[in-house]
Amino acid sequence: MIVSRNTPLMDVFQRLLEQYGPQGWWPGDGPLETIIGAILTQNTSWSNAQKALVDLKASVLLNPKALNCISQTDLAQIIRSSGTYNSKAREIKAFLDHLQGYYHDDLSSLLSRDCGSLRGELLGIYGIGEETADVILLY
Repeated sequence: MIVSRNTPLMDVFQRLLEQYGPQGWWPGDGPLETIIGAILTQNTSWSNAQKALVDLKASVLLNPKALNCISQTDLAQIIRSSGTYNSKAREIKAFLDHLQGYYHDDLSSLLSRDCGSLRGELLGIYGIGEETADVILLY
């Protein structure tokens, strides 16, 4: 279900957010880490995905420019703990190619799109299915 930003449901969400503050349901330091985390957690436990994120951070790779500079093979080795790491490296690279090709690595421009359009766009990127797209939109 796609929820417009101007609906009663979003009004309820906004009031809950104002009352209780962010709940930290999805761990991550910023949008890129959340998106990469959503890809890494596909078909694996969060603890394995989190290990891969820690390794990406330790390698100073959690930014589009750095991730674009590393080869898919090297990226796969760094995220090995996430399982199906070759596929996930390809998916991360596909997302980054899209971000670079259409938004010149400006993640805020991508994320400023309305939810319906953004969801459709995300679903058009290799390796991003409905659940991953919805996680990206939600968090």
